[in-house]
Amino acid sequence: MKKLRSIACITLAATMMTSAFAFTIPSASAEDIDTDTEIAETGYDHRTVAYDSLPSLDTENLNKSVSLLYTDTRVLFLSIYEKHQMTVLDGYSRSVNGRVSFSSSDESVVTVSDIGMITAEGSGIADVTASDPVTGASVVSSVYVDTEYAPTEKPTIRPTEEPTEKPTQKPTQKPTQAPTAAPTQKPTEKPTAAPTQKPTQAPTQKPTQAPTQKPTEAPPTGKLTLNATSATVYKGCYYHIIASTSETVSFKSSDTSVATVNSNGIVTAIAAGTATITASTSSASATCKITVKAGDAVNISHTTATVDRFMTFLMTSSTSGVTWSSSDTSVATVENGFVYGVKAGIAVITASTSKGAATCLMTVDSSYPVRFAYCSPNCAAKNQTVTLICITDTMRTGVKFEIDMGSSTRTVEATSCTKDADTYVWKGTTSFSSAGTYSVKAYSQFNNGTSWHSCSDGDTTAFVTGSSDKTTTVCEKRRASDEVIDLISTFEGFLSEVYMDTFTGDPTVGYGRVIYPGQEFYNNLTKAEAYAYLVQTVNNDGYADSVNNFFISNNVKFNQQQFDALVCFVYNTGSGPLYNDDELINALLDCYDGSGGSSKTYYINGDSVRIRTGAGTSYDIIKELSYGTTLTVLSTSNSEWYYVQLSDGTKGYVSSDYISSRSSGGGNRDLNYVDKQNFINKLCQYHHAGGDCVYGLLYRRVDETEIFFYGDYEPCYGDYKYPIKFTCANNSSFHT
Repeated sequence: MKKLRSIACITLAATMMTSAFAFTIPSASAEDIDTDTEIAETGYDHRTVAYDSLPSLDTENLNKSVSLLYTDTRVLFLSIYEKHQMTVLDGYSRSVNGRVSFSSSDESVVTVSDIGMITAEGSGIADVTASDPVTGASVVSSVYVDTEYAPTEKPTIRPTEEPTEKPTQKPTQKPTQAPTAAPTQKPTEKPTAAPTQKPTQAPTQKPTQAPTQKPTEAPPTGKLTLNATSATVYKGCYYHIIASTSETVSFKSSDTSVATVNSNGIVTAIAAGTATITASTSSASATCKITVKAGDAVNISHTTATVDRFMTFLMTSSTSGVTWSSSDTSVATVENGFVYGVKAGIAVITASTSKGAATCLMTVDSSYPVRFAYCSPNCAAKNQTVTLICITDTMRTGVKFEIDMGSSTRTVEATSCTKDADTYVWKGTTSFSSAGTYSVKAYSQFNNGTSWHSCSDGDTTAFVTGSSDKTTTVCEKRRASDEVIDLISTFEGFLSEVYMDTFTGDPTVGYGRVIYPGQEFYNNLTKAEAYAYLVQTVNNDGYADSVNNFFISNNVKFNQQQFDALVCFVYNTGSGPLYNDDELINALLDCYDGSGGSSKTYYINGDSVRIRTGAGTSYDIIKELSYGTTLTVLSTSNSEWYYVQLSDGTKGYVSSDYISSRSSGGGNRDLNYVDKQNFINKLCQYHHAGGDCVYGLLYRRVDETEIFFYGDYEPCYGDYKYPIKFTCANNSSFHT
C-alpha cells in the first residue's frame, strides 16, 4: 500500500523555520483532538501543502479568526547599521508587508522602510510597529541595538536618481546610450530553501544599498587610467581591471604562474605571490599590482553565468554572512545574490567574507525583442475571437504574430498598443474554425526599423477545443480556462518585486512564480507581465500536463470544470498526490458509469477504525478494523454513520468518512460518476501547513470542489454556497 505520508512542497527547512517563529498561527491543533472520538485512531495522514490559497490581501471580508497580525521577530538584536527584514503575517499565514504601515518609536535607534526593512542607526532600544488598515490590528517588534559588533564605517547610500534610460528589451541594434545609473529596486533577502509556495504581497520601497563601485568615464585620447593601481585577490578568484581610455587596450601579466589576464581585463588569481598587470594602448600604459593570497573557502553557486539585459539572475551562497559586490555596476549590479543586467558587457560578481571570497564571471547580453507572448482565452472554442498578446519594452515600434496553420502561415498584425509602466502591451485578434493546438510566434520591430525580430519568449500556442461546453465529459487533452487562471491569481496574490517566502525562504515573484538558483527572470513586474508569467507556468510547467496525463492514461472522461479544479489543486500541492496518494487516486478512478454491469466493493480507508453498536461515538466499540477491510453496506440512511456487515457476519456502525468504494470494473470511467463525498474527503485532507490545520487552505479545497461539481469559480473565503461537508480526520473541531 502506497499511502501518502507527506507532500514535498513543504520542506524540512520550512518546518524548522516555522517552529522557530515566536508566534502561533490561529488554527486547530492536535491538542484539540478528543482521544475517544472515532477520528482519533483512524491513521489518516496530515496531508501538507504550502501557504497560499488565500483571499485577496485587500479584502475586508475577513474571518474573525484570521484578522490578527503576527511577526517572525518579536524581539530583535542588531549591530549598528545592520539591517533586518521584518515579516508580518495575517492569520492565513501569508505576508501582508505591502498592506501594513510601519513606524519606529525612535528613529535615532532604528528606522524602518515601507516594506519593513529595519536599519539599526544607533545604540538603544526602539519598538517597530506594523499596523493593518484593513483589520485595525497591529504587532510590535522590540529592537535592541548595541555597538559591540558594529562596522567601523557606515555603509554608503545608493543615489536616489532614477536611471536616465528606462529598462527596455533587446534591440535589433545595440542602443547608443547606456544607462548611467543602476536600477534601484531589488530583493532584500537571500534565498534559503527549496521552492514551494508563496507569499502574496510585493515590497513597495526600493532598497538603498549603494553599488560597490561607480563606472569611470573615458579620458581624452592619449590618456589611460585604471580603476585600481593595486589589489589583493584570493586564490582562485577573478578580479576585474577596468581601463578608461578612448583607444584599444591590451593587457599582460608579468607572472602568469601567479595571475593571468585576458583581453577584457579579467584577472584570474592562480597562486600566492605578486604579479604586475600592464594595460597598454598605442600611446600610453598603466599598471596594477596584483597580490594573490590564500583565503577561507567561500561557496558560490556559479563561477560563470550569463544574464540578459534588464533581467535578473539568481545566485546563491551556502556560506553564511557573505557580502555581494560587482566589479562594474554600469554593467551589472548585485544585491543578496540577485544580479541585474544593466547593459551588455562583463562584470565580476563577488561573494566575500572577512577571510575569503568566491567570484563569478558574469556576462550581460543584449535584451530580448519580446518579453512575453500568450493567447486569450487560454482555451478557446471554434470560431471564438482569440486575442494574441505580446509584451515588449518601449523601444519597439511594431508587433506582428505568425501562426502555423499547417499548410500555410497566417500573419496577424497587432492593432492596439498600450503603454504599461516601462512596457508596451500589443494585441491582435483572430479566430480558428478547427479544433487543435496552433503554434504562434510574436515578432517586434525596433525603433521604427523595417526588420522583424523574435526570440524563444515570443513562442506561444493557441489552444482551440471543439466546444465551449464545460460539463460534457470526454477523454481528450484540455487546457486551463481563463476562469481558473484568474482564480489562481486571486489565491496567489500579486508580487511586483521578488520577495522571500516567510516559511520556505523561496524567492517568489508575480502570481506565485518561484525563482530557482541559476534562473534569470523579469523583476519589478507589471500585472500584465505577472499574468503572462502565470499563464506560462500553468501551461508549460507540468500542472496542466500532469492532470491531462493522469486522466487520459487511465481512460477517464472529464469535463472542463473538473479539469480546472484539479489544475488549481496541483498548482498548490504539486502533482504528487495524483501519483502517490492511493486514496485520492482511487476516489478519482472509481467512477464507472455502469454500462458494463460493474459493482462496488466497500472497504475501510484508515487504520484502527472502530465499528460500534450504534450510530455515534457514545456507543460501545465492537472491534477495530484495519485499512482495506472489506464490508457490505446495509444502509446509508444516516449519512454520517453507515450500517455495515463484515465478512464474518458482524454487524455494526462505521463512520462514513472512513468507508471508501472501488468498482469491480466494466463500463466506462466518467468523472460525472465519481463518489462525491469520498472525493471531498480525500481532496480536502490537503489543508495542512507546518503541521497545523489552515483555514485558508481548506477554503481553497472547498473552492476546488465547487468548481468540480458546480462549475462555480468564485472564491468562497469560508462563506460556503453549496453542501460541501468535511471534517479533518485528525481534528474533529476543524471542519466546514
